[in-house]
Amino acid sequence: MARVSPHARTPSIMTTPAAAAIPPRECTSPFSQLQPPLSAALIETLSKHGFTHATPVQEATIPRLLRHQDVVVQAATGSGKTLAFLLPLFEVLGRLDEPLKKHDVGAIVVEPTRELAQQVYSVAQKIGAGGAPTLRLSLVIGGTDIQQAMTQYRTDGGNVIIGTPGRLDDVMERMPEMRLKTLELLVLDEADRLLDMGFEATLNAILVRLPKQRRTGLFSATQTSEVLNLVRAGLRNPVKVEVKVRSLPPPAAPLPTAAPPPTLAAPPLVRDATTKKKEKERNQKVKADDGTPHAADAADAADAAAAQNTAAASPAAPLLGRVQATPATLTNHYMIVDGEARLAQLVAFLCDELAAGRKLMVYFLTCACVDYYASALTRLPVMRGLPVRGLHGKMAPSSRTKAYEWFVGSTTGGAALLCTDVAARGLDIPDVDWIVQFDAPQDPNAFVHRVGRTARMGRAGRALLFLRSTEDAYVRFLQLRKVPLTPIEPAHDLVSLRPELTELLVADRALVEGAARAFVSYVRAYKEHQCKFIFQLEKLDLGDLARTLAVLRLPKLKEIQQAKRRKGAAGWVDWTPLVQVDLDSIASECMPHRPGCVWLRLIASECAGGPGLDCTQVHAS
Repeated sequence: MARVSPHARTPSIMTTPAAAAIPPRECTSPFSQLQPPLSAALIETLSKHGFTHATPVQEATIPRLLRHQDVVVQAATGSGKTLAFLLPLFEVLGRLDEPLKKHDVGAIVVEPTRELAQQVYSVAQKIGAGGAPTLRLSLVIGGTDIQQAMTQYRTDGGNVIIGTPGRLDDVMERMPEMRLKTLELLVLDEADRLLDMGFEATLNAILVRLPKQRRTGLFSATQTSEVLNLVRAGLRNPVKVEVKVRSLPPPAAPLPTAAPPPTLAAPPLVRDATTKKKEKERNQKVKADDGTPHAADAADAADAAAAQNTAAASPAAPLLGRVQATPATLTNHYMIVDGEARLAQLVAFLCDELAAGRKLMVYFLTCACVDYYASALTRLPVMRGLPVRGLHGKMAPSSRTKAYEWFVGSTTGGAALLCTDVAARGLDIPDVDWIVQFDAPQDPNAFVHRVGRTARMGRAGRALLFLRSTEDAYVRFLQLRKVPLTPIEPAHDLVSLRPELTELLVADRALVEGAARAFVSYVRAYKEHQCKFIFQLEKLDLGDLARTLAVLRLPKLKEIQQAKRRKGAAGWVDWTPLVQVDLDSIASECMPHRPGCVWLRLIASECAGGPGLDCTQVHAS
C-alpha cells in the first residue's frame, strides 16, 4: 500500500484584523504561573499525571472562569478542553467558605453521549482524588437503571454531577433532595453536538432549574447559529476564546525520522461574544418552516458548487500558510477509488496497519453498515482473527460499553474500531494512529470531529478519506473549509472480495439480512447528504454498491423505482447476482430449522431496511 510522508506543519498565532502578527509559540505558561493561581494540591496532582504546562485554550479559559466570567470556547479537537473546565471546577469548589454537603450540587457537566460522559468522569476522578478529595463525584447517564442511580445518589450524594441531558433532566425532576441552588459552575461540553442530537428542549428545562448567579462554560469545536442562541439564553456577557492553527509549507529537506516534539496549538484569540454577532451563520443546518433554506444551507451549497466548479481546474493541494480547521500535527490524506475496489483497498489497508500494530478508527455512514462490515470482514480469510469490533448508537448499552472499553484498553498488537459518528465527538482515546473514513459524513462539520480522534494534545496523527471519482469535488470543498488534504495512491493488483463475501452470505442468513439492511440504509443516508451538489444520489452507482456489499438480491426501494421512472432505461441498476440461490434455503444461527422465514421475503420488499425486526419478532407476528 502506497504511503505519503506527512507535511511538516507548526502552529502559529491568529490575530484580529487590527492586530499585528506575533511569532508562533511552541509552549505556554506553567500551571503554577496562572493567575488567579491554582491550589498547590491541584498543581501537584497535575504534575503526577504528567501535566506541567497549560495548553493555549487552558491558559485562556481557566483564569476567566476563576474570575467568575462566562466563556464560550471554540478550539480544535484534542486541544485540552476537558482540563480547561475541570481545573477551575475543582478550584472554585475548593475555595468555598462552607464545604458542600452531601446533596449540595456545586457543578454540573453536560455531555452529549454516554461514552464522553464516562471519559470526563474518569478524568475528574483522577484529578479530584488529589486536588479535591472531599468532593463527591456522580455519573448520571442513560442506559442504566434509573432507580438504582437515584438510590446510589441518595446514599452517596454528589457535589459534581457529570451526565447526559436526558438522564440529568429526569433525575432533577424526580429528586427534590438534589440541592441545585448551591451551583457554582455549569459546563456544556460539545454544545453543537448536544443541539444536533435534539437536546435543545431538555437543555432549556435544565437551565430553568439552575440559579442565574453562576459561572457557565460552553465548549465546542464548531459554532453554529443554534449554539449562539443557547449562548444568548444561558450565558451572561461571555468572553469568547478561540484557538486556531496555521498550515506552513513543507520543509526543503526531509525531516528526521524521529517523532516530532509535542508542540501545542496556537495561542488563543480572546474576544467578547457580542462582537461576533454575524459570524458562524454558515454552520446553520436547519431550514425555515416554509422550506426556504437558511444561510447555512446557502453557504454550504455555495461552497459545494464552488468546489465542483474548481475541482477540475485546480489540483488538490494543502492550504499552505493559511488558517486550518484541523490540528497542526494531523496529516490528512484522501484516496479516489471506485466500485468494488473501494472495499478491497480498505481491507488491504487494515491488514497492513493492524499487522504493524497500529490503532485505527474506521467511520461508516450508517449503523447497518457498521454491523455488516464488522461481521463480514472479520470472517474473511485475510482478516480472520484480527482485532476488529463495531460501535454505533443503536447497539445495546452493555455491548456499546464493552466495545468502547475494549478499544480504549487496546495498547499493543493493533486494533480497529468500525463506527459511526457516535464516536466522532470528544472521545480522548489513547494512541489512535489512523482515522479512516470509508464514507464521508452527512454533515460536513463532522469531518473535523472525526479526524480529531487522532493528533490530540500535540501528538502526530494521520487520516485517510475514501472518495469516489464522482465525489472528488469534496476535496476542494474541504479545502475551502480550511482542511488541507494530500492524495494517496491506491494499492495495485488487489482482487475483488465479492466472491469471498458471497460464499459467506450463502452460508449465513444473518449476513444476507445484514447486507440488505446496509444497502437500504446507505442509499437513504446518501440521499440526505448536506453537500447535495457533490453527493448526488443520481450519480451513485447502485450496482457498484450492491456488488461491494455482495447482496444476493437487490432490495426494492422507492428511490430505485423513482430513478427508473425519471430516467427510463438509464435508471436501471446494472447488477447481476454472482450466484443464483434460494434465499429460503439459507440457514441462520437464530432459526436454523425454519427455512420459510418470512424475513427473507421482506428483504426483497419495500420493508427491507425498516425497523430492526429479528426472526423471532417476525414469526411471532
